[in-house]
Amino acid sequence: MPRPTRTHYRFLLLVLFAVATGGAAETTADADPAERIQTYIRAGAPDLALEIVDRYQTPDLLPLEWMRWERLRLSVYTEREDYDGIVATLERAPADLPAEFREELVSAAARAYIQGGHPAAGRALLARYLWADGSLTAPRRDWRALVVRSYLAEDAVQDALTAMHRFQAEFRPSSESWRHLNARVLLRAGQFREAALQVATDQTHEGRWLHLLARLRDDPKDLEPLLKSVRKLVNDADRQPAWRSRAWGLLALAAVRSNDPLARAGALEQALPLSEPLLGLAPDDLWDAWLELGKRIGNDAGLLVGEDARWLKAAERRARNQQPVAARALLAVTALEGNDPESRDLAHLRLARSMQRVNPALPRLLYIDTRRFAELAAVPAPVRHLLSEAAIKRLDIAFAARAVAGLETPPPDLDADEWQMRRARLAVLSGDYARGVELVREYLGRTNSLEGSQADALMQVVFDLQTASQNETAFELFREAHQRVATPRLKRETLYWMGEVRAAQKRHREAAALFLQSAAWEKSDPTDLWGQSARYQAAHSLARAGLNNDAQRIYQSLLAVTVDPKRRAALERSIQQLWLLGPASTTQ
Repeated sequence: MPRPTRTHYRFLLLVLFAVATGGAAETTADADPAERIQTYIRAGAPDLALEIVDRYQTPDLLPLEWMRWERLRLSVYTEREDYDGIVATLERAPADLPAEFREELVSAAARAYIQGGHPAAGRALLARYLWADGSLTAPRRDWRALVVRSYLAEDAVQDALTAMHRFQAEFRPSSESWRHLNARVLLRAGQFREAALQVATDQTHEGRWLHLLARLRDDPKDLEPLLKSVRKLVNDADRQPAWRSRAWGLLALAAVRSNDPLARAGALEQALPLSEPLLGLAPDDLWDAWLELGKRIGNDAGLLVGEDARWLKAAERRARNQQPVAARALLAVTALEGNDPESRDLAHLRLARSMQRVNPALPRLLYIDTRRFAELAAVPAPVRHLLSEAAIKRLDIAFAARAVAGLETPPPDLDADEWQMRRARLAVLSGDYARGVELVREYLGRTNSLEGSQADALMQVVFDLQTASQNETAFELFREAHQRVATPRLKRETLYWMGEVRAAQKRHREAAALFLQSAAWEKSDPTDLWGQSARYQAAHSLARAGLNNDAQRIYQSLLAVTVDPKRRAALERSIQQLWLLGPASTTQ
C-alpha cells in the first residue's frame, strides 16, 4: 500500500507553514450553473453536480425553468445509476406540470424500475398512466415497447411475445429500435429464423450483432461464411469499445459451434465481463474453456494430471513462445486439479497475474463471481493478496480488507511487520478501528525501537485514525510511538502530530505546549523550517486559548526571521487581530 516517506512528512510540514501564512486564494466568477453541471458529470463528479441543482432549483421558479433544472437532475441521477432518485422525480413532481413533461418523467421512472431490477413495478407504473385521459400520445406508444422490455427483464418470454404481437398489429411499427427489440424477443422465444429476418438488412452494429447471433443459434450447416462475418464484426468492434465485449462474446459462441477450444478461451478472455442475457456467458464458462483446452494440450504433450512441475514448465514454455491463452489453460488445469498444494497456489498466482495483464477486472471476476469458490475464504491466499492490492488501487478499501481477512502469512514482497501494519491500515480504512488499533498495539508491544520504514508505516495508520476522528486513540498511539522512535527527528515529529490531535480536540494549551516542544526538541534549531511551522501552530493554539500576549510574541519572533512578503503579511495580520482582541479573550 502506498504510504508517505519521511521526506514526504517533512515536505508536508513545509507546505503546511506556507499555506498557513500564504493568504487566501483568488476566486473567479461563476460559470453558467448548467454548464458547470455538465462539466462535473463529464469529470465523474455527479454528486457535486447534484449540489448545484439543489441550490438553483427553488420552488419559486417559473415552470419552464423548474423543468429545465429537473431534466438536469435526471441526467445526474442517470450518470450515477441512481434508479430510486429517478423514480422520486416523478413522485415529487408538482400536480400542475404540463402533460408532455409528466410523460417524460413517467418514461424515465419506468426505465429506472426496469434497469433497477423491478420490472413489474415499472409495468404497474405504465399501466397507471397509459390510458389516464383516454389518449395514446407518441410517448405513450413508446411505453408499450417498455412493457415488452419489462417482460423480457423478468424472463417472461411468452408475455413479451404476446405484448409485442399486439403492438405490431395496432401500430405497424418500423423503427430501427423496434426491429432490434423484436429480434431480441424472438431470439428469447427460440424463433431464430424469424429473428434473423427482422434485422437481415440492418447495418447498425446492434442489427449486425443480432442477425449473426440468430444465425448461429439456428445451427447453420455451413459455418465458415458465418465465422468470417463474426470475425469482421469483432475487428470493427475493436474500433468501437462500447460493442467490443459483445462482439467477442459472439465469437466465443461461434467457437463452440466450430469445436475450437483455443478460439473459445481466447474470445471469452476478451468478452468478460459481459452483461448480455442473449449470450448468457459467465466466468465459469472461461474456467470450463481453459480446462478443456488445457487437457487437450496436456494430452497431446503426454502430460498426466498431477505431474504439477511438468505442467508448470509447459505453461512457462507456452508463455515464452507467445501463446498466452494456451499457457493460461495449462495453469488452470494445474491450479484446479494439481496434486501439490504449493504448486496449485503457484499456478493460481501466475494465472491471476496473467489475467490481470489481459484485463484488470478479470481476476476478481474469475475468483469471486464464480461457482468455483464457494466463498472468499476459499480463494487461494496468493490470489487474495493480489485481489486486495488491486482493490486498494481502485480505492475499494472495504473489499481490500475482506480479501485478506484472516491471512496471517504475508505476501512475498512484505515482511511480517510490514504485513501487520498493512492489515492494520486496511482495518482502519474500512471502519474496523478496534481491529486496526489491536494490530498496532500488538506491533508496539514487541518493538522497542522504531525507525525508518517501520515508523512510516505505523504513523500512517495513526494518521488514518486521526482522519477518522479517533483523536484520543490516535493521541495515545502517537505517545507510545514517541517513546519508541529512535532518532531526535522522529521524536520531534511525533510531538508535532500529538499537538495536532490536541488542537483538533480544542485542548489548545496542551496543543501549544506540544508544538513548542516539537520546535525545540533537545536543542533543535527553533528557527529552521520545521521549527517555524511548529511555532506558528503553537501561536495559533495560544491565541485560541486566550493567551494573546504569548501568541503575539511568537508571531513577532517568526516575523523577525521570515523573508517571504506573503508570509510576512499574513503574520502581520495575525498580530493586528491579536491587538484588536486585547491580552485575552477566552479561558480555554
